[in-house]
Amino acid sequence: MHFINSIDVISCAKMMAAIHGCLSLLFVPFFLIAAFISFVAGGSSNALPAVGILAIGILLAVILPFFYAAIGFLVGALGAWIYNLVARRIGGIKISLVGPPASAVIPPLPTSAT
Repeated sequence: MHFINSIDVISCAKMMAAIHGCLSLLFVPFFLIAAFISFVAGGSSNALPAVGILAIGILLAVILPFFYAAIGFLVGALGAWIYNLVARRIGGIKISLVGPPASAVIPPLPTSAT
């Protein structure tokens, strides 16, 4: 058994930022569809507010991935920091690692003797 006693805060934060940024891309089409539906449903007499709603929807679709990535970075850093504090007191997560059999490991190349 192996234990994860510590997690690098910055590497965890970067990974969480990337994951949350990518996940936010799933929501972008829904913002764009909602903004387009609001624009179409606005009617010709309310053209200015409908264009504003469309512009806000497009702006949210552009900003959302960056916002989610920033929040993911902060939450990842905070989570790793708290994990490190708790792991010092009660121990880390116990994991079992299974690797290739010893015969499958490639031996080092012999050095040439000159």
